[in-house]
Amino acid sequence: KDLEEASICRMYGFRDAVDYYEQSSCVDQLDRVSVPLYIINAKDDPFFEGDRIPDPSSLPTHMKLSMTDHGGHCGKILHVTDSEYNENANLLKSSWMPTELARFVRHINDEDSK
Repeated sequence: KDLEEASICRMYGFRDAVDYYEQSSCVDQLDRVSVPLYIINAKDDPFFEGDRIPDPSSLPTHMKLSMTDHGGHCGKILHVTDSEYNENANLLKSSWMPTELARFVRHINDEDSK
């Protein structure tokens, strides 16, 4: 909060960090989204308080919300487990977010084909 108030708020004219958070949040704009939307968030994300996360049961059918216990703010880009390493090349086979995104796109495609 202190960093935002010392930098972002001053540079862009927000009253304070709360004003910045409220004006930059997309939560209040979800009702305007008409295309399939996949929301991924972690409970330990330091930038989003739990009371701002929508209740999954309140979302329209074209939106999906996945909440994980851990991941921080950008931790979904890479989640490594021992089984994800190719022991011969010591390279990752995959990471969580691209795999989950591919599943969502397949689901949308399957729904559109019905």
